[in-house]
Amino acid sequence: MTDKTKKIIAREGLAIISILLIAVIMIGCSKVEDGSRRTVEKYSKAEFSGNYELAYSYLSKSKKMAQSEAQFKKEVEGFFHKWFTGNELVIRKLSSCCKYEIVKVLKRGNKAIVETDFRVPNIVQAAPIVQKNMFSMLSGSNEFDIDASMTKSIEQFTSQSQVPTIKPGVSYDFNLVMEDGEWKIAEIKERKNPNSASPMIKNLAHGRNDIK
Repeated sequence: MTDKTKKIIAREGLAIISILLIAVIMIGCSKVEDGSRRTVEKYSKAEFSGNYELAYSYLSKSKKMAQSEAQFKKEVEGFFHKWFTGNELVIRKLSSCCKYEIVKVLKRGNKAIVETDFRVPNIVQAAPIVQKNMFSMLSGSNEFDIDASMTKSIEQFTSQSQVPTIKPGVSYDFNLVMEDGEWKIAEIKERKNPNSASPMIKNLAHGRNDIK
């Protein structure tokens, strides 16, 4: 075997090793991203569906030590009341349509940050349904009940296959830690969202129409 042939084989060998190392690194990063992403997605689904026990299970040990499951439930319910007004059915229906859209996943050793865009139902687009139900009730023989009319309207609005949503003035970032081979949520941080559709979106969520 000539020196030239040896050099070619060595060069090709180094190239193969480099490719394998890159592949291993990429697979490792993918597992981190997929794992932390899945935790946030599962937490989001549980939180917005009202399954607080399941949502609580995705929290880290330190966060659970600082907050009991009952306190967690109270905090989440307060979070929904912050964005929506109405009876419990209306709030439950609207909160079920909220979502965290994952924007970016960052890894720092055994920690990860999942950046999200928070979205809430665009209540303004429910106006035609509300007007139709109110007109129907007013023209009927039944006594007018605005609460019943609004509840019915929200139920119809949120039952659409694609409920229109909008970004409010804040988003939320999830800090995760690896515990016993699983990603757990250690902290949820509020982040101002300068790219929201409107700085007054909270009023829309509350069903107010005093937007200037």
